[in-house]
Amino acid sequence: MESGKAQLTQRRNFNKPALALAKLAQKNTSQEGLTLIECLVAIGVIAVVSVAFTPPIFLAVATQVQNRRAEQALQLAQGEVDRLRRTVEQGNYDDSQLPPRATDSFDLNEFKRQSAPNSAQRLQSNETYPSNFQTGRLIDVNGDGRDDFIVQTYRNRGVQRDGRTVAFNVGVRVYTAPQDFGRLENPPQRAASLHMTSGEGQQGRRPLALIYTSVIQSDNRNSLCSFRQFQGEGTNNAACQ
Repeated sequence: MESGKAQLTQRRNFNKPALALAKLAQKNTSQEGLTLIECLVAIGVIAVVSVAFTPPIFLAVATQVQNRRAEQALQLAQGEVDRLRRTVEQGNYDDSQLPPRATDSFDLNEFKRQSAPNSAQRLQSNETYPSNFQTGRLIDVNGDGRDDFIVQTYRNRGVQRDGRTVAFNVGVRVYTAPQDFGRLENPPQRAASLHMTSGEGQQGRRPLALIYTSVIQSDNRNSLCSFRQFQGEGTNNAACQ
């Protein structure tokens, strides 16, 4: 009996290393990493997903940047018109404070056909506008020392009264800067389209903002006469009598 127990104990002791090796093998199996093929498949999936989603992301970001610049350009153009209207309404000005004259015609279609800018410059502190309507003003909107926009502002001859122009058409075109003037659409037919784009789009050929409007002094007794003259009725109308 004791001999049988001894044999059983000896057999168990003999099997302990085998059991330990089996447990170790089972443990290693549960902690195995990815195989080389599985890694390659995962890398391939990531690459395909990146290729599929990266271009739309770049396109969306580029379009957002262009839209933001177009919004800034429109604000610049509208601000220019508002400033001119305030100057004329206040009445204490002379024609040197108005945009340069591009044409004598009162025809709006001809007014819109005036040439695009062929140069640009930064103005001195005592200057309001360039002397030539084809010279744009360089504008740095964020104060970083780099020019962001080129603003072209011009007018027609308009109606003069008491030594100053009191009614006139004004055109404001805002281009991106820097600009290759030789590439510009001349004259510009419309503002640059804001379609989805990953590049500059139409910014290199057309203005980002385009405004044509009228500025008329309206706070004196001759305002109606000036307006009628501006409309092409001359001085032979009831308002000028």
